[in-house]
Amino acid sequence: MALLPLAACGAKVDAGHRPASGIAGQAVIDAGCPVLRTASACPTRPATAHLRVSDPTDGRQVRAVDTGPDGRFRVALPAGHYEIDGRADGSPLPLAPVSVVVAAGRFAPVRLVFDSGVRTVR
Repeated sequence: MALLPLAACGAKVDAGHRPASGIAGQAVIDAGCPVLRTASACPTRPATAHLRVSDPTDGRQVRAVDTGPDGRFRVALPAGHYEIDGRADGSPLPLAPVSVVVAAGRFAPVRLVFDSGVRTVR
C-alpha cells in the first residue's frame, strides 16, 4: 500500500472564477505477483474503490468518493491537509491513511496502490 505522486499538474481557471482545488488521481491494485520476483516489477490494474477523505487533526470525514471503473477519481476540496483511505474491490486490506496537501487553485495528484493480498512462493 503506497502513495506515489503523479506528474505535477494544476487546474487553471478563468480570472473571474474561484479557483478549484482538491484531490485527483487513480486507485490501482497490484496484480498478485509472487513474493519472490526476479525480473520486472509487479504490474497493477485499475481498482474500483470507495475512498474516504478526512481531516487529519480529528479524523472527521470531510468527503467520500467512489472511483470509476478505470480507478480514477476527483474530489473538490478547499486548500489544506487531508488524509485519504479506503477499500477496493479485490483487496482484503484497507488502504492505510495517506497524507495529501491540497494547494489553493490546484488538484493534488495521487496514485493509491491497494494490496491484492495474493502471496505465493516459487
